[in-house]
Amino acid sequence: ALEPGSVAALSAMAMLRIQVLGDRAGGGQLLEDAVREHPSAVSCLEQLAELRFEEGRHAEAISLYEDAIRAEPGNADLSYNLGCALASASASAEEREAAEGSVLKPPGGGGSSPENPHLSSTGLARRAKEAWEDVVAVDATHEEARYNLALLLLELGDRDEAERHFAEVRVSNPSNAMAPYQLA
Repeated sequence: ALEPGSVAALSAMAMLRIQVLGDRAGGGQLLEDAVREHPSAVSCLEQLAELRFEEGRHAEAISLYEDAIRAEPGNADLSYNLGCALASASASAEEREAAEGSVLKPPGGGGSSPENPHLSSTGLARRAKEAWEDVVAVDATHEEARYNLALLLLELGDRDEAERHFAEVRVSNPSNAMAPYQLA
């Protein structure tokens, strides 16, 4: 039995509200309360990060994934999800930069600057690269992280390193139909 107020109970109640009842706001509030009460509760941090990512609130998702990784270093799944959130935020920032002719602005105004380069699309992409590199360092067989890393390396102009990762994907999963054609 779960004790009321325990991390597991709060996490389970939040997922019940979100998945069964369709109450994303209520489930999100439960997760926020759990994280406030238990700031290193990895399961709640991860669930709340996933919820924020699905809502398109990438900056919050990134921060929550980073908190979860600090609480549980070396967790390949958390690093993979952080990379996905960073890459998605980078794509969104790139679209805004193109539309506005400027870089992503943090909450409260301002833009990318020498003091704040991680808010540009390039800065976010480089952070995604680092997150996916962390994943393959911990789990060399993590095909999705390696494949995403290879695609990102292509975008960043590092064709040789991208080819190395595509080759690893082909070795670990010869049935991956896309890996051989990414460099064509």
